[in-house]
Amino acid sequence: VDYSVSGQYTCSTKNTINSQEKPSSATLQINVYSHTDVTMTTTPPPRGRPYYLTGDTLTITCLVEGAPRSSFTFTKDNSVIKSYKNDSSDLDVTASDHSVVYKYKRSKLDLNDSAEFSCNSNNSFKSGHTNLDSKKVVIKVCK
Repeated sequence: VDYSVSGQYTCSTKNTINSQEKPSSATLQINVYSHTDVTMTTTPPPRGRPYYLTGDTLTITCLVEGAPRSSFTFTKDNSVIKSYKNDSSDLDVTASDHSVVYKYKRSKLDLNDSAEFSCNSNNSFKSGHTNLDSKKVVIKVCK
């Protein structure tokens, strides 16, 4: 989706009739909207293992895109880690006009970090119609 075409456009003309200049213009507002979309990635466990060990480092990245900007929740075992009303020091947030990137970072995993993480988003650009997207990842930490 090319959001850069959103904006106000003006078309102006001048016409001379009977020696008098007649200017005219019209303005058009274009807003680009898109459904919400979630992409979720993780740093793989070291040495190709299918699990993490205690003490390993983990980064889960969640990219949420949409116009208007999507609302979101980031959960661990269905408990909210991050939303508009809840903050977590383990989560870095970078935002632009139509996307938000959330990075959940844990530098020393422990057994309590074994969990299902999910990133859920929604936006609405049609009256009465909400667009939803969600991605999940299961993290297993062993001794």
